[in-house]
Amino acid sequence: MAGRWTQERRERQQQMMLTLKPWLKSTGAKTQAGKRRVSQNRLKTGKQSQWYVEIQQTIAQADRVARESLSRLDDQTS
Repeated sequence: MAGRWTQERRERQQQMMLTLKPWLKSTGAKTQAGKRRVSQNRLKTGKQSQWYVEIQQTIAQADRVARESLSRLDDQTS
């Protein structure tokens, strides 16, 4: 079972993290270039992935076309 943590290992890791407190030393990007680079992280996965964004844009465009068509049809019947 490679990759599985034993209860003992989990406890040891927990104690080490509570001692080191790495979250207190986390600074994030400091330079403008670094900030630009990390601002793109959201595009890699999840709801901001390129694939998802493209699908959402396609749906929005289809919605606009449908609304315009309905509006023109409504104008013709009035």
